[in-house]
Amino acid sequence: MAEECGLIAELSLWVLRQACKQMADWRHRGIDIPRVSVNISAINFREPALSLQIAGLLDEHGLSPDDLTLEITESVMLDPDPDVLENIEAIYVLGVRLSLDDFGTGYSSLSHLHRLPISELKLDQSFVRDIDTSAIARTLTSSVLRIGESLGMKVVAEGVETESQHRFLTEQRFPVLQGYLFSPPLLPAPLEHWLAEHRYTAAVEAETGPVRVS
Repeated sequence: MAEECGLIAELSLWVLRQACKQMADWRHRGIDIPRVSVNISAINFREPALSLQIAGLLDEHGLSPDDLTLEITESVMLDPDPDVLENIEAIYVLGVRLSLDDFGTGYSSLSHLHRLPISELKLDQSFVRDIDTSAIARTLTSSVLRIGESLGMKVVAEGVETESQHRFLTEQRFPVLQGYLFSPPLLPAPLEHWLAEHRYTAAVEAETGPVRVS
């Protein structure tokens, strides 16, 4: 709806600004959040000033480029507009990481992955959802991981909701898992509580062995 109304570019920048503001607050209070990821619309990448806007926001909030990851879709990667490629390259030079979201649902080709400075692939949750019932889904999931590894990219499995999915993905050595099995989306304050609780659990496990927190 925001795209149809012509508001998506402004909305994306507002979200990016709020994310940087929140990240700056966490850094100021010593909350150990590695980085924040923000989805950016393909329309924003057609704006020649995008990389300058990002650099300005990082500077305004005292953040380093490594504090931020931009999640893009395959439509961004395949957009023929020359401003899109220039922005991708400028953002890479700036030091901000780029993550390809919902990988496997569109029309991306391996040649684009090879040419563009993508540091992370997010395997679409449709693959993960079918792991328990489809040998093809399991094979494709493992193949995407191997492709990402061969290209030096981190691969994230989205939509993990069951212990059996967790077990398979862990056995395949996926470096990052994301989904409701671990937590629903959280506001900043509940997220801080969740992190503190799980760090405490991890510390206890290191001392006494595994425990289960309900």
